[in-house]
Amino acid sequence: MALAVLLVILASHLPGEPHAKHYRPGLMEQVARNRGITRLAGDTVLASRPSCTTIGQRFLVRFRIGPWERALQVDCSRPGRDATRHLRARLVVEVDYQTAVRHGFSREGHVPAQVDPGSWPDRLER
Repeated sequence: MALAVLLVILASHLPGEPHAKHYRPGLMEQVARNRGITRLAGDTVLASRPSCTTIGQRFLVRFRIGPWERALQVDCSRPGRDATRHLRARLVVEVDYQTAVRHGFSREGHVPAQVDPGSWPDRLER
């Protein structure tokens, strides 16, 4: 039984799978304050994505196979080397530390994740 659980855990982190990582405690919130970005009541996740053109927009994200949550993008990968490296590694989102704690990946540092490509900002502002 323990071996089966271990194999499932290892398989969930195969190279190339879209995944999320987290910022250190308080950093994502500081970035939002520095940029003057305000979190709305429905924004359960503060996030960084590879593209800088979408800062301030909302999108849907989920971790493992959990429920979709509304995220607010407050940061992005540094254009150039970091953005390219993150895209190549399939790092689709980095989140605030409290989100990582809530979803149980604050210690391991990463988790399989999905971003809904159809979650356009105008649908999420309401």
